[in-house]
Amino acid sequence: MKHVHLHPFVWGSALTPLLFSSCTHKTLQNEQPNIILIMADDMGYSDIGCFGSEIQTPHLDRLASEGMIMTQFYNASRCCPTRASLLTGLYQHQAGVGAMVDDLGFPPYQGYLNDQCVTMAEVLKEAGYQTLMSGKWHVGETPEYWPLQRGFDRYFGLINGASSYFDLKGYRYNQPDRTMALDNEKWFPPDSGFYMTDAFTSHAIRFIEEASEKKAPFFLYLAYTAPHWPLHALPGDIDKYLGKYMTGWDSLRLQRLEKMKSLGILPAGVDLSPPDHRVPPWSEVPEEEKEMWDRRMAVYSAMIDRMDQGIGKILETLEKQGREKNTFIVFLADNGGCHEPIKNRGAYLPTDGITGFPGSFDSYEYPWANASNTPFRLFKHWVHEGGIASPFIAWYPGFI
Repeated sequence: MKHVHLHPFVWGSALTPLLFSSCTHKTLQNEQPNIILIMADDMGYSDIGCFGSEIQTPHLDRLASEGMIMTQFYNASRCCPTRASLLTGLYQHQAGVGAMVDDLGFPPYQGYLNDQCVTMAEVLKEAGYQTLMSGKWHVGETPEYWPLQRGFDRYFGLINGASSYFDLKGYRYNQPDRTMALDNEKWFPPDSGFYMTDAFTSHAIRFIEEASEKKAPFFLYLAYTAPHWPLHALPGDIDKYLGKYMTGWDSLRLQRLEKMKSLGILPAGVDLSPPDHRVPPWSEVPEEEKEMWDRRMAVYSAMIDRMDQGIGKILETLEKQGREKNTFIVFLADNGGCHEPIKNRGAYLPTDGITGFPGSFDSYEYPWANASNTPFRLFKHWVHEGGIASPFIAWYPGFI
């Protein structure tokens, strides 16, 4: 695994040279690479195994060990601005998404991608690529700003942000339900058996399989919502982690710090930032609350684990097709771990929903977000390291 240390930079302007230098390299051999760009949502810097975590992410760890990681790759600290920069190579204000998706009455804050920028999909389509997307869009919520209007040939996913993983219920009082789409049509999940992370994976695989029937290379943007709240996961995944966090967040931060040093993610002399002032020492947490906190982090871990399982299925699909050696994969996160306190918030929810299951709508709040962002301070929203530091992996056999 090669480590690359970079100074702060804008997402698009950093990622685009990687993408297109790869394209140029292969184009000279008359063999353009396929490109898969995978993004996690609200995931902390130390939340995958190859960046210090105890969470089981063997497929991401494989990509890191066989490829390259960047230990100082930065984002825009919130999902919509980051996505706008990632897709266009511009500062988010230049693209029209300076904040979130509300139109504040000024062009830099109109809440959707403007017509003065071009997306990766639009550029790659002109270069002969099939352009595919599965996952969270969140840079234009009305149909005229959906993915197929910005260069994608196929799309499946969540137009908005922050949805239940089991249905499309609105997550706050007086807020409408979420919108999912297949291409340009609204799409509604089945009444049972739906889990959003798996749906994104299965449609990504479907699009890859369809693309394999054509000679043109493909670009796939796979934007998972995991592990953004609400904390929703499948029982078998949750069971793998229950009880593992009863040692508390103070211990977890120290454990991750030492692993990060041993992996070379951090220099040997780096110390932890002080615990966030809103986080009590684990020793002072009432005993009757510790199982609740353990469960929240277990569900969060299960969400990341499931995303990694999906990435493994993507790799398996490429290998079955014999395309893995000519596919460039990039993995990153849109911002740091999220501190936002969400406690069963929603008009349709019971107050006693079990965290992780339908009928709950929780987050893991300040304490575990502080651990996710080890060794840094603060969280999503802030432009301190805890908000803007992103794990980054690039994998391209034979080239990287």
